[in-house]
Amino acid sequence: MDKLLMICDLFGCTLDDLVLGDVTHPGAGATADVTADATAETARGGTPHPAGPGPAGGAEANGAAGVSRRGATDLLSSAVPQDLTGYDPHIRRFSARIALGVTAIIAGVAGTALFGKETPVADSGTMGGFLAFLCMVVGVIVGLGLIVPAAMAHADFRRRHPYLEDFYTDDDRSRASRRAAIGVVLGVALILLGVAVVVYAEEVQGIEEGWPPSVMLLLVAVGVGCIVYVSMRRGLLNIEEYNKGVEEERRERAGEEGEESPQDRISGAVCGIIMIVATIVGLSLLFTGHDMFWLSWVFGGLCCGVASLIIQLVMGPRG
Repeated sequence: MDKLLMICDLFGCTLDDLVLGDVTHPGAGATADVTADATAETARGGTPHPAGPGPAGGAEANGAAGVSRRGATDLLSSAVPQDLTGYDPHIRRFSARIALGVTAIIAGVAGTALFGKETPVADSGTMGGFLAFLCMVVGVIVGLGLIVPAAMAHADFRRRHPYLEDFYTDDDRSRASRRAAIGVVLGVALILLGVAVVVYAEEVQGIEEGWPPSVMLLLVAVGVGCIVYVSMRRGLLNIEEYNKGVEEERRERAGEEGEESPQDRISGAVCGIIMIVATIVGLSLLFTGHDMFWLSWVFGGLCCGVASLIIQLVMGPRG
């Protein structure tokens, strides 16, 4: 209602003129009603008279007030930004599919750990290696089957909707921030729980291969999936960043590529250093005979994600 009154002050008209009449001619709505009533009364042979405080006049006034209130409500509801493109359900599906795809890939790797040297399946000859390879292939196929179509659908959505009106409220962003905080804490807790399982199995039970690494990787898969989902949901609520990204893509296609932002340069450099160190560690473990050498790349990728989030929080949105 306050916004309607501000609009009335801007155009120099009343609320009835704004809802029922023409704002370019203040009073036109009310004048037209009075003129029409007077003409009808004259045609009936009577004397035109304004609506008084009697029953008829009160009914007309109440009817006009009801119409004014309904029109004001409709105008106010139409002035509130709405999701006309289906962006919110789209990002829900997109975030869920990407998170499930990442979880499936890591879970497939977890299946390979069940067929180590100290597991019963390993005694069956080449069957253990085949099952380990099969688990990894199934995980990768399922993960890519979720990630690739989701990425293509998101690219098509950006192509069809190059500009969006920001319809999210402060309450929506507050809920997303709380969800992101809970999801990140839960994901980190699951990852640390997986590490604790491996340490317990190795130090207390003396088991280094088999189910402990598999349980750890399954917990890591679920934890990383939680972190990816809540982080993407929170990041995709930034409609301004969405519009800016689509505009940058359009300029790149037109050959007008702009200068890379400082945040992108720092994130790229930090992630590059992390993955180089992870590669050095992984190759060193490989050539020294450690079976879990590939974990260095897993932790390297997790460190890259954490570093990118920290850089984004410290430096703010890309400018």
